[in-house]
Amino acid sequence: MRMNIMSNLYELNDLKNRYKLTNIQISKITGYSISSVKKWFLKDVDQNRKLVPDRAIRLFREWQKNPVLANGSAKVIVISNQKGGCGKTTLSLNFAKMLSMDGNKVLAIDNDTQANLTYTMLGGLNYPPQESSTLLHLGKHIVPSKISDSLYCIGADENLMDIDKKSAIEVLFNFRDGIRRLINEYSFEYVIIDSPPSLGNIFISGLIASDYIVIPVYPETYHMQGLISLMQKIRVAQQPGLSPNLKILGIILNRVNKGTIVTQNIREQLIESFPELVFRNEISQSTAVIESQTPKYSNSIVEYAKIEKRKGEKVSQEFEMVLNEMLDKIKYYEEK
Repeated sequence: MRMNIMSNLYELNDLKNRYKLTNIQISKITGYSISSVKKWFLKDVDQNRKLVPDRAIRLFREWQKNPVLANGSAKVIVISNQKGGCGKTTLSLNFAKMLSMDGNKVLAIDNDTQANLTYTMLGGLNYPPQESSTLLHLGKHIVPSKISDSLYCIGADENLMDIDKKSAIEVLFNFRDGIRRLINEYSFEYVIIDSPPSLGNIFISGLIASDYIVIPVYPETYHMQGLISLMQKIRVAQQPGLSPNLKILGIILNRVNKGTIVTQNIREQLIESFPELVFRNEISQSTAVIESQTPKYSNSIVEYAKIEKRKGEKVSQEFEMVLNEMLDKIKYYEEK
């Protein structure tokens, strides 16, 4: 037993030196927290020292088959809620386009079998995409579709639903590793993932691949109830060996009708249940948002507002305030 424990440490030390890895990079590769990794390398006499788990070594050996380092300075953000109709695709589309318009190199990934983000960004004539997010889940190397010099997209197709039928061990880490390869290859600064209204392999893979999660909520009772199971799934994804450094950026109230009692009650319940997570800024219910995504425009609300200023200006400003609040939260975590 003692020999096995020490051989794990010797092997890890060898890998650390060979690839010139930091503790943060080892944490990303193995899925264990940075504090756990630090304790693996304490001196033998230190009582706080922790043993290197066999699981960490197995994950490291798997990583060696294609040794791509973690996301670096790129931010991978998943827009997630298992409830439909809360605006995941709308936020994914607008955040991706707005970030790219600000000069960032952005990859938008449609990880939802409904493929709404795919239709809006690539157009119906390009559906199904030649290379889809399904292939990422299967561990294949793909080429994302270029929308502009600063914006790329990986669309979804109906084959994505087959991923939920596979065993977790077959697919859970392929999506994460594929995204890391693309970040290194294309130098993406942001990756925005639109996730499905379900809690299967596709959903969990999106959490494992991400640094941050944003949760849009439509102010309605059933959406409140769904948050409990969502938080449970997030805690599962944050376990050692999966994605312990995944951070919840917060809950965004979307499609808000600010004058109703129901909205006021839901807002109060959210703040009471998740006082640190609810965004200060909200996005109003607006026909301009719906119209901006129709084939006539297929634009972000910011682009739409330049064409239809009277209809789109107010909600466009709301999106910008929400995005800025999200970026401030990321900055806070990075400086923490």
